[in-house]
Amino acid sequence: MCLHIPPCPSADAPDREAARTVVCHPEQGWSLLCNGVVVFEDTGELLPDGTTIPPHRPTGHHQRQERVPSTPAPTPVRTLEEVPA
Repeated sequence: MCLHIPPCPSADAPDREAARTVVCHPEQGWSLLCNGVVVFEDTGELLPDGTTIPPHRPTGHHQRQERVPSTPAPTPVRTLEEVPA
């Protein structure tokens, strides 16, 4: 039972990752939350009932695709013959 005020979300709540961390092992890549959920650095989760949740957020380890800015079409250049007198 969570004794935090306000209480941490339960393990089956959609916002379960908002529970407070009670044990953290960054060298091993996991943390235990107050609600019994084990979260991994790749955003995967292990729920108290043994259910696994696959990684579900970008981790920043993936190579970014650079967006190429759109360039406007060049403005046609007028020759002296085309310029009105």
